[in-house]
Amino acid sequence: MAWTYILHSFALNQYYVGHTEADPQVRLRKHLSEHRGFTGKAKDWKIVFTLEFETKPETVPDNDLAWANLAQAYLNISQFEASRS
Repeated sequence: MAWTYILHSFALNQYYVGHTEADPQVRLRKHLSEHRGFTGKAKDWKIVFTLEFETKPETVPDNDLAWANLAQAYLNISQFEASRS
């Protein structure tokens, strides 16, 4: 199995979209450890969205627009759910 996931940092007010063959919780622990990439800028990342696929190549949007669309879809869902509470 493989996943596309979205992380959110309240400290940075930023989202991060990634993909992995590891369990998303295991991957999150790596982001929160001594990570030097983008997610190394904060230690409060939380998984806010996951989408499961059969294979890793399916998790990788084929262009920047697809990544943006995925993030926007998550934000739209979150806003809808917030409006229902």
